[in-house]
Order: sequence, then C-alpha cells, then structure tokens
Amino acid sequence: MTSFRAPGRPPRSAGLDAHSALLRAGGLVFALGGASRGSVRAVAAVAGLSPAALYARFGSRAGLLDAVLAECGPGVVIGACDRLHGPGDLPAFVAAVWEAWARPLPRAAFALYLHRTGALPDRVRGCADLEPGLRGPSEAALRVLTRRVARWPGLPAPPAEVAWVIMEGLLRLRAAPLSAVEGTLQSQTHARAVQAWVTGGERPC
Repeated sequence: MTSFRAPGRPPRSAGLDAHSALLRAGGLVFALGGASRGSVRAVAAVAGLSPAALYARFGSRAGLLDAVLAECGPGVVIGACDRLHGPGDLPAFVAAVWEAWARPLPRAAFALYLHRTGALPDRVRGCADLEPGLRGPSEAALRVLTRRVARWPGLPAPPAEVAWVIMEGLLRLRAAPLSAVEGTLQSQTHARAVQAWVTGGERPC
C-alpha cells in the first residue's frame, strides 16, 4: 500500500535525521569550542538547520549538551557499572564502555576534545582538568565506579585510585586515533592489565 503525505510536509524520517544531525553538530562544536562555550547558533549552522530546530528537539543548549553526554559522555560509565560486580567482570565492563565510545559521535566529539585540551592527567588527579561542562558528569561517573570498586576485597590502592586507573585507560583509548578492531584489542588488554593488578599483579603503566 502506498502512503501519501501533504505537499511540503517533510517525510517522517526528516525529524530523526535532524535529531542526528544536531547531535553530531553539537558534539563537534562542543569539542572545538568547549562544552561550556559552544553556541546554539554555531551548532545549528554546522547541522545546516535553524536554531529553532534545535530548540524544538532539545529545548535549549543545555538540553543538547545533556543529549550529547548521554550518547558518549561519562554517563556511559554509569550505565556500564550495572555489569561490574568484581574484578572478574572488568572485561565486560570495559567492553561495554568501549562499544559505546567507539561509535562515530563520541569519536568525533570527545576524542577531539581530549586532543585539544590535553585533559588527560599523567597521575591520578580525578577530573580537575576537565572544563566545568564535563567535570560534573565525569566526577559523578567516577563516584559510581569508586563505590562499585570499593566492594572488592584486597584492593592494591584506595578505591578512588583503582577506579581512576580503570577510567584513565579507557579515556586514553578514546583519545587515540584507533580503528574499531585496534580499540577493541587494546581495551581487552587494558581490562586484563587492571584485572591482574587488582588481584595481586603489577600496576598498569
């Protein structure tokens, strides 16, 4: 059966395409200008749409940032924590985070952001180096991860430090220009290295 629509009315898929285009544009603009500085007008221009289209779908600039972070930000870690009950679950945890971060939007937005700012600390310093737009969600994700890690017996370091080692390795993977296959292999290596450390081995480099 053939479906019809009124003349001049966009196809049903147009709304979904605009949503995706605004998410991608938001990720790119936030990466280039910073999560606290990208403007609605800039995002709309990159997406090839009007600012009104952004407001209609996300309500505000803050709503768009929340949507971008939900797709590829620290909230991914919070979701992945559901499968993290002990060191034995580390590979599954890392795989869940990597799978989410390996998609085009997070690769374009936050890998570029990390390259631009050099926001990865060399030592355990939490999320102090991240700009305000990302610091709060990152700290929330780390708190959740720290609480899960704190349940494990015989940790080689304080729970917050162990949680950051897990997270830092994934951030480094996300910031590197890797293919999906390379990223998967390195994420597995990282998971095994942390797993070995928390069960009596050497600390990962």
